[in-house]
Amino acid sequence: MLSNEDISKSGVQFVQENGFLRIIWWCLWVSSILLLTFQYKYIDGTRTSFLYGQYIFFFFTLISSVFIILNFRKYFLRKEVRDFAIFSLCLSGVIGLSAALGLTPFAGIRLLVIILVTSFPFVLLGLLGELMPYKRIMEPIVGMIIFCVFTTWLLTITGPIALMNVIFDNHLFGDAWRWAFLFNEANDYGWMLSAGFTATLYQLSVSRSIRFKVIAYMVLIPFMLITSWMTNSRSASAWLILSCIMYLALYLRTSFLHKNSTKYFIFGFIFTFLIITFLILFNWENIFSFFRLDKIKMNDFTTGRMQIWLVIFEEIKKHPFLGYGFAATPIITEGLPNEGIRPALTGPLNTFVGISGESGLLGLFALLVLWVGAIFKAWNVFKEELNYKNDSFYFAFFLIVMLIGMAIQQNGEWQVLRVTSFNFLFFFLISSAWALKKSQKHSLIPNS
Repeated sequence: MLSNEDISKSGVQFVQENGFLRIIWWCLWVSSILLLTFQYKYIDGTRTSFLYGQYIFFFFTLISSVFIILNFRKYFLRKEVRDFAIFSLCLSGVIGLSAALGLTPFAGIRLLVIILVTSFPFVLLGLLGELMPYKRIMEPIVGMIIFCVFTTWLLTITGPIALMNVIFDNHLFGDAWRWAFLFNEANDYGWMLSAGFTATLYQLSVSRSIRFKVIAYMVLIPFMLITSWMTNSRSASAWLILSCIMYLALYLRTSFLHKNSTKYFIFGFIFTFLIITFLILFNWENIFSFFRLDKIKMNDFTTGRMQIWLVIFEEIKKHPFLGYGFAATPIITEGLPNEGIRPALTGPLNTFVGISGESGLLGLFALLVLWVGAIFKAWNVFKEELNYKNDSFYFAFFLIVMLIGMAIQQNGEWQVLRVTSFNFLFFFLISSAWALKKSQKHSLIPNS
């Protein structure tokens, strides 16, 4: 048995490790947005990103991975970690094989290596999630989206801000009716808002601060919803709606069993009222147009995506098992008309279609095993802890909502298995779900 002195030393070590991991998590997430995702516009209209941002981020993720492994290697010997490692290696192996045998072997293998290196520290952090308090684990996501929303509304009030020869505004593509802020496009900002909104709901579910709840319900959430509407991103909005429904269901399931349900009922009522008010502010014609339902008769409901999907479907018939090669979609879609869609975005624009085309049905199966397996793991913890409603219960529910929301959103985008912030967050959540335990009573501090 451990002596009191050993327990004290272990406790101090645990706090130090917790602090280190949280700092790394904050730095990795902020730098992924700053170095890879944010874009700026010159006075002549040319868009650009942070100079050498990809190389700096690549080096930073490499250093972070080495640091985590050297200092936390004893925590990676658990069964949950081994299970995740096996299935993730299967996915990497299938993708690597498809790249090597595909149309662009060098480009495919190069992209895979970059994805593995840049995603690895996020995977490690997810596997070590229990070392960070679950109540604070989503702080980087919430903090970043608060900054984005605040700055977006600042630019809305002040108009474009020019510094030297660089302009900052909400409309990178010149679309006066869509807000993109400093992101590559409006859809990127849309998914960031949906992720931040869901993380905010999670923080509300675990927070005991009345002040935070009032500010979130009365200020933060309304501004998030309006900003999300202005991005005009359908896939992100579907994710946001899912989050609202699922967290409302969680509230109904848990609040009436709580000893002091009055305050939860009041906050739930305010939240529901804000959602209804938001919908009433915009008439049904605007909502109809928002989801492009007015374009069904024009056969343009997918805004140009279907023409890409049909080409990829034909290629899947020719290469059903390993696909035509990881990262080879640009060759397949070369020469395809770009009517209704920007030439720079003629990727698969659907993760499930894209992985099926590039890595075949084996690649799709390997990805779904990781994805669905993570949801299943989180669901088991959610069910087991339903009567206790501890931190792991709420975190498990959050993981379920996020991973299902991401699956919905990725039916119109292609950000998983690419060097994107979405990909990093995805693998952080996936690994967190696979490493999630049914109870936090089991300490991660090993016995000596």
